[in-house]
Amino acid sequence: MTLLTRLPPFWRFQLAGWTLLAVGAFPFKLVAFPSLSAVIAVTLTREPLGLLLSSLLRVIYRHVHRRAGRDFQFALVLIIASGVAGIIDITIGRIVSDLIGHPEAPLQTLGIFCFRSTLYISWSLLYFWLKAQRAARERELNLARAETRRREAELQLLRAQVNPHFLFNALNTILATLEPGQTGSRRVVEGLSAYLRYSLQHRHDALVPLGAEFDASVSYLAVEQERFRGELLVECSIEEAARDTPVPGVLIQPLVENAVKYSRQTSEPPYRVQLRVFAATPGSIRIEVTNSGDWVNPSASAGPHGTGLENLRGRLSLLYPDRHHLDIATNDGCVTVTASLSTGS
Repeated sequence: MTLLTRLPPFWRFQLAGWTLLAVGAFPFKLVAFPSLSAVIAVTLTREPLGLLLSSLLRVIYRHVHRRAGRDFQFALVLIIASGVAGIIDITIGRIVSDLIGHPEAPLQTLGIFCFRSTLYISWSLLYFWLKAQRAARERELNLARAETRRREAELQLLRAQVNPHFLFNALNTILATLEPGQTGSRRVVEGLSAYLRYSLQHRHDALVPLGAEFDASVSYLAVEQERFRGELLVECSIEEAARDTPVPGVLIQPLVENAVKYSRQTSEPPYRVQLRVFAATPGSIRIEVTNSGDWVNPSASAGPHGTGLENLRGRLSLLYPDRHHLDIATNDGCVTVTASLSTGS
C-alpha cells in the first residue's frame, strides 16, 4: 500500500487536483514569464499556496457549518472566504514576481485575482457537492442498517414457527367459542389477536403511526396482566397530538417488555408498569416507561432478551443521529426509561 492510498480521501483529492492544475497551467506560464526558472518559481509558489489556502477554507467551512442555519449564510461565507483567499494569493504572488524580477502590471494583477478567486469559489462548490454526496450515501447506508436491525427485532418479536395468518385466524376461532363469562381468557385472546394484527399489517413498513405502536404495546401488556393474574398493574396514556407521528416499528415493545421483566425480577408484587407517550414540543415526541424495582443493566443479564434495549439504541442512532436521547433514571424504587425523538426534517 502506497503512502498516497493511505491518505484520507480529502487529501488525495487535494494533492491530485492541485498537481493537475500545476501541470495544466505550466504551458501558459511559459508564455507569460520570460524564463523557465521564473515559471518554476511561480508554480512552486502558487499551487502549494492554493493547496494551503483551500485546506484553510475547509476548516472555516466545517466551523461555520455548525453555526449557520441557512443557505444564504453559507453562500455569503463562501464568497467572502474565497475572495480573501484570492487576495492573499495575489499578494504573495506579487511578492514572488517582484523577487524574480518580473513585476506584475496592475491589469495583470486584477486578471490573476479574478481567476484565482473564481478558482477558490469553484473549489468551494465542489467541496460542498462532494460532501453532500457523501452524506447522502451515509444516509442510505444508515437506513439499510436500520432496516436490517428492524428485521432482526421483528424476528425476535415473532418467534412463532407457525404461519402467522393461520395463528391469527385460529385466535379468532378460539375467541368465538369462549363463553361470555370467561373474561380472562377472552382478554388474553383479544390482546394477542390485536397485537398479531398490528404485526401483520405493518411487518413491511419502515415507519408506523405512533398510535398504532402504542395500541399494540397496550395489547401486549393486557396479555401480560392476565398472565400474572392481578399481580401486574398497568397504566397507559398517549397524547392525541402524538398518535399520527411516524416512528420506527417495534419502538415501544422493547421498553415495555424490559419493564415487565425487570419489575418482576427486582420488586415485590404488585408489579407496576406505566407507559406515557406525548408530544414534548412541535416536531418531537417523548416515550416514558416506568416500572417498579431497580435498574438492571441488560448487557449483564443472561439470555437473548437483554439485548432488546441495546438493539433499540443502535436503531435510533442510525435513524435519528444527533436527534434522539435514550435516558435511564431511578427514583424512589422505580426505574424510568425515556426515549425522545426529534421527528422533524
